[in-house]
Amino acid sequence: MEHKLRILRLKDLIQKELNTLINEETNFDPGIFITITKVEVSKDLQWAKVFVSIYPFNRHQEVLSHLLKITPLFQDKLNKLINIKHTPKIVFKLDSHFEEIDQKIKLVENDK
Repeated sequence: MEHKLRILRLKDLIQKELNTLINEETNFDPGIFITITKVEVSKDLQWAKVFVSIYPFNRHQEVLSHLLKITPLFQDKLNKLINIKHTPKIVFKLDSHFEEIDQKIKLVENDK
């Protein structure tokens, strides 16, 4: 039980700190929004999958590519911000859930 609680707290902390770092360390064009939708941490605390939603979706490749390029910077800053022995290695993944919803809404609107 304590281990699960520790993972939950770590996921929340990683999400909070990375949201701040993305806002401070990136300089995307106005109108591009990046949201961390979910963080999954492995049971051994070695890895953290960080799922991001990118708006507009048609810019997702460019934005995700940039995030992957500066992951070492995020990792270094996260290591200093989170006070645990070994900070999980972060891996960014695209969360296309909102894009799928948007496509379904457009289909419904086009059928009207």
